[in-house]
Amino acid sequence: MLGNACGRPVTFEAVDVSTFVDDLAVDGVPAAEAEPLAYLFTYILDGRNASRADGVEQLLGRPPASLASYARRTADSGIWS
Repeated sequence: MLGNACGRPVTFEAVDVSTFVDDLAVDGVPAAEAEPLAYLFTYILDGRNASRADGVEQLLGRPPASLASYARRTADSGIWS
């Protein structure tokens, strides 16, 4: 979906926590910041967020846009160029 919107390949590569922290270090992120991020993402991606809720609609007062719509608008803005 993102690749279609921006016109180039976009891939996802799952990595373990230690690889994630190591990759952040290569990008200059200090361990004091990388390790809490790793902890956070461990909990975000553990399956507890697999169900959908209506919090976004309640907050916005309208249904949320689809990811495809967001991707198209963002790609059209040129920010991913």
